[in-house]
Amino acid sequence: MKKFVLRYAKFPLLLSLLSVPAYALESMNDAELSSTTGEGLGAVVDNLAIHSGDKGAADGFEIILDLNEIPGQEQFIISELRIHKTGTVSGTAESGGNFGTVNNPVFIGDLRAVDIFSGNASDPLDETVTTTTVMRSEFPGASIRQVDRSAVNQLNNPTGYQSAAARFESDLDQVSNKFNLHWRFDDVIASGPETFRSVLDIEGFRFYGTYSDMFATAGNGISLAGATGLYIDTLTISSEAPTTASIATAALANEYVQTPKASQLTLSGVDIYTVLGTADQPLTIKSVKDDAGKHQLQFEISALPSSIGVAPKSDIYIKSIFFGDKYNPALRTGLRAGMADDNTPENYHYAFQPDIGNTIEIRGMAIQHLRITTMDI
Repeated sequence: MKKFVLRYAKFPLLLSLLSVPAYALESMNDAELSSTTGEGLGAVVDNLAIHSGDKGAADGFEIILDLNEIPGQEQFIISELRIHKTGTVSGTAESGGNFGTVNNPVFIGDLRAVDIFSGNASDPLDETVTTTTVMRSEFPGASIRQVDRSAVNQLNNPTGYQSAAARFESDLDQVSNKFNLHWRFDDVIASGPETFRSVLDIEGFRFYGTYSDMFATAGNGISLAGATGLYIDTLTISSEAPTTASIATAALANEYVQTPKASQLTLSGVDIYTVLGTADQPLTIKSVKDDAGKHQLQFEISALPSSIGVAPKSDIYIKSIFFGDKYNPALRTGLRAGMADDNTPENYHYAFQPDIGNTIEIRGMAIQHLRITTMDI
């Protein structure tokens, strides 16, 4: 038997042009053969990297959206897409990272029988279900669950929290390398000089608990259920492009983000888990007629069945926020106990940087009912 392996997928992205990743069929060893089941199509991605040069460079790429009937008047420009293994330099031979294993591959097409709610959603006593075949797709680590990072849990059960957080990291290490992402956005207004919009830098991101089920339900066309989990060490949004000085400063400090410090907003310890549809409350995509008789596209997360009561929750945790420098003197809130007041940065407390807990917690989000319908303007 053969396994499908993607080799160093490096994309020098040009407008409307992507180089195709190399691939190969390799013989599977006995251990790999014993773990295969034959369902669906799985892929182990070795040496994953996407690289484009800086905006305007020969190896750069751009996606340009014209926002005006006259080309070049108002534009939104996307450029500098780079994804590579954390700790490496994008575009180099060693920048590829591994995503998935034989036991935890990227896979699609696994057919499973699932009980789908098919009763009266408004009747709290109706628990009618219909067994339906769904097509399951998963990212590596789909079985990994979000850690309870709430401040309450960290305060009341510090040992348990530390153990769970360490196990979470260890489980992720088994299925994927950490990756960095760099992306630049510009805009053009009235054919004038480019007004810089934003640079996005993400350090150390990995997916977990990510899957989707696709199936059909009566009268609703395509139905989807799934969840996305994403853990990020550091996410930086900058309002200025890198300069010669800021690049030199970042190199001296061995920092990944090269934009000027004063333009940076940095979120650290970002843990996002979102549920978008379930077998009981799927996301449906269908065509409907509007009042004028025209067909429109409609996305709907159906009403939560009364008999279910509580939908799966989505949680977002952000450990701390930095405005420019991590130890910004303007954000000092007090001197740490037993420390000298001598301007040593680590001796002080800072706003938005708690010792225990998170700066931001958005917990228990659930969609009761959502409907989006397109319209002709």
